[in-house]
Order: sequence, then structure tokens, then C-alpha cells
Amino acid sequence: MGIGRTQAYHNINIIKEEFEIYTPDFAQIEKSRIPYIKPLSSRKLAKYIGSCPTVIKDLDDRKYLQTLLDNISELQVIQKLVQIFKTMIRTGRGNINRWIEFIKRSKYKMVGLTTFANGLLRDIKAVKNGIHMSWWIYWSMLTPLKPNQ
Repeated sequence: MGIGRTQAYHNINIIKEEFEIYTPDFAQIEKSRIPYIKPLSSRKLAKYIGSCPTVIKDLDDRKYLQTLLDNISELQVIQKLVQIFKTMIRTGRGNINRWIEFIKRSKYKMVGLTTFANGLLRDIKAVKNGIHMSWWIYWSMLTPLKPNQ
């Protein structure tokens, strides 16, 4: 065992010298520590996923979410789908069937959104009415009622 270790160590040093490979020692590694950023909880991620990272006040949360979005294409798709759904609810316009169908046929595993979409399908008529009704109710609340109408 001692001979094998010595032989391997010797061969590694020959390769390092030949190819001019520099290996930092522990003290040098200690100096270049990567700052710790507290990961997002699943609850915070769910809260933030439907919004733009720039509106997140906590800088660490914003950086962490942006890093996730920059590196996980599935999360980018989920964020876009959540934003589309929120827009449908807010504006009273959109094709909920197409939105659900996209989720069901997606190449990504979006378990949470798939479960949500299946729940919407159970009473799709009520969902459609809710989307269109929410817009009507919103505008009717903005219009003051006049007597004798």
C-alpha cells in the first residue's frame, strides 16, 4: 500500500510538472471562500415563482431565485406558466384549456402544476366562469352604482 501510494504520488507530480498544473494548498483555498446564501424554502419559492425577481425585497432571496432561474430551464417554464395563469385571472382573458394541455404534454416533470391542472379539469366549466366572472366583478366594483338603475 505504501509503495502504491508513493508511486501514484510520484506519477502525479511528473504529470503536474510536465503540464504545468498548479494545485493550490489549503490556505489558498480558505482565502477564496464562496459566500453562503441561505436557500429558499419551498414555501418562499412557491410565493416568488409567479413574480419577477426584481420585486423581491430580500437580496439573498432574489439572488437565489435568479440563480435557480438562470440554471434550471424547467423552473423558467414553470415561472412563465404561473405568470400566464395569473394574467388570465387578472384580465379575464386567456385559453385555460390550452394552458392545461401544455402542462399535461410538457416534456418537463411539473408535478405541482400537473396536479393543479388536473384539479382545474374536474370542474373546468366553473374555472372558465371564474376567470371571466372575476374580470366582470372587478370592473363592476369600480363602477359606482347610481340610484334608479
